Amino acid sequence: MKIICFTSMNKPYYDRIGKLMIETFSKFWPEDCELIVYQEGFEIENFDRVTGVSWEENCLENWNKFAKKTNSPPAVIFAKKGYTMIAGMKNIDCDLLIWVDADVITNKKFPKDKIESILPQNKLIALFDTYYQIKPNYTKEEYLDTNRPYTAAESGFVIINKNHQHFKDYLAEYERLYNNETPLPGVFEWYDGNVCSTAAYEFREYIEDLSLLRTTNKSQTPINRSWIREYCYHAKAKQKKSLDIKQIRKKLGINT
Repeated sequence: MKIICFTSMNKPYYDRIGKLMIETFSKFWPEDCELIVYQEGFEIENFDRVTGVSWEENCLENWNKFAKKTNSPPAVIFAKKGYTMIAGMKNIDCDLLIWVDADVITNKKFPKDKIESILPQNKLIALFDTYYQIKPNYTKEEYLDTNRPYTAAESGFVIINKNHQHFKDYLAEYERLYNNETPLPGVFEWYDGNVCSTAAYEFREYIEDLSLLRTTNKSQTPINRSWIREYCYHAKAKQKKSLDIKQIRKKLGINT
């Protein structure tokens, strides 16, 4: 099975934490897994199994069109990720396509069979749905209910099965939600987590809700409260500011 991960970042983010994300991917992900970095305004250094492609050439034109139709600065920023998602889904040839945020740090060897096990072969997408914040002990019937509310995804780690029968439908819906002149139901202010989840709403039978792996209802970052945390974690908000990058590199055996 061909697995490719992808992400995006600009130079300030690369200098802050993105380089560490790339270094830990290169060191700890399986030898036959690749990472594609949509690089905005700069070129990354050379890393094993990591390829940099131009964000401007793949995303800028569509993102500029989007930015003209909203007065929400956060939505404009998050749409950079949204249009990278669209470019990756369209252009990256693989079986499993994995979005990994640029602040996700891998801390030990991540076995390929563990990665493949996250998304069952009959499912379209694996994401951390926030439905548990509304109904922590929801049943399968409640999740599939056509009247249940739209929810967002904590979209720092998303796996997409490009071989699934509904993949092209999901891509088309994701793109439609971003390109519509006004936010459609479920999208709110075009935050990427809402688009990611809402695009899958009609295919929810084929969603693997990774939030079911969580060990607590009190976390806003369920990946860090699941078994995946053994291999990688999402350094968000205050945690990201307090990270000692030099110490982490030393601990993980990465040359600085």
